[in-house]
Amino acid sequence: MLFVLMRSMVEAQDEAVNQKLHLDLATNLVREYFASAARTDRAPKLKELFTQVMHHNPSVEVYYLDPAGLILNHAAPADRIKLTKVDLRPVNQMLAGDVELPLRGDDPRDPARRKVFSVAPIAADGILRGYLYLVLAGEERTSISTQQRGSHALRTTAWVMTVGLTVALFAGFFIFKLLTERLHRLARVIDAFKRAGFEERVSYTARRSATEGDEIDQLGVAYNEMAERMIQQVRELRNADAMRRDLIANISHDLRTPLASLRGYIDTLMLKRASLTEEERSSYLEIAARQSERLGKLVRDLFDLAKFDTHDVALRMEPFSLAELAFDVAQGSHLAAQEQGLALDVDAAPGPPFVSGDIGMLERAMQSMIDNAIRHTRRVDR
Repeated sequence: MLFVLMRSMVEAQDEAVNQKLHLDLATNLVREYFASAARTDRAPKLKELFTQVMHHNPSVEVYYLDPAGLILNHAAPADRIKLTKVDLRPVNQMLAGDVELPLRGDDPRDPARRKVFSVAPIAADGILRGYLYLVLAGEERTSISTQQRGSHALRTTAWVMTVGLTVALFAGFFIFKLLTERLHRLARVIDAFKRAGFEERVSYTARRSATEGDEIDQLGVAYNEMAERMIQQVRELRNADAMRRDLIANISHDLRTPLASLRGYIDTLMLKRASLTEEERSSYLEIAARQSERLGKLVRDLFDLAKFDTHDVALRMEPFSLAELAFDVAQGSHLAAQEQGLALDVDAAPGPPFVSGDIGMLERAMQSMIDNAIRHTRRVDR
């Protein structure tokens, strides 16, 4: 559309220049060939004159019009003339002066087109005899101009396509570089996060938020959230691993104590059984039995811990009274509390509701809490 508009403007400018250069051509021809003639019929043979003029300037077509605009004479073949009369409104406008060029009039050879012209009145004895009407862009000039414009349009189109393709390539390269640079930056951030062992956050700075940005910004925001979650999970795993190591160390220590005591009493019984009294042997055996029971309890606790860690525990759910379970556990630990000079009391509201759970696991949990409380509470001497 822009190309067509520019071509139209260039053609109009060319026609205006051509018309301005030849504006007085008709007047000069009338002054040279018609001024001395009292009557137009005594003028030189018009056809020869017109042929001579067109021979010297092939782009000009000469017509002799009567005062009403009828074509009286011309130098063109008769079969090429399509109009018999020329519209005089542009002619009178041109003769009146002060017109804006280009001013176009009828083309006798092509009724569909209007062309720039030069015109001058022909008078004899003060009476208007007609007009000398010159079409400045004649048929031959139009044909050559059309060919030239076609060639020029082809060259211009090729030039515009070349420039457009070059601009498109540079623009595409710039956009591609812009996109790939952001992707490379995100890849470098991810690589730095990996080299940091997924423990130190390396953030990606997005241009916009995930809702306002493009796919790369969304990917960067998702990476930041994923990195934060991974750091948190790594910390949780390390903390869990540290707690597991501490627990294993504590259990190992707890296992070593009853095992050493059990081994010591058994060795004493084996080495001194002949010299020990019945009361001493019975006391040693009771202590060894308690240490053995304690050792078995620790082993069961360790086994339960392993099952919990692998999520391989099947809960046996059943309804039971939580208060009764508390009384039973406290009664089983009563002697151990007495040895430490402690007293165990259960304070339960009357008629507590039943709960649903694995009674065996809850019993071991309560027993473990009470044992820890007895073990770590300072002895009270009564």
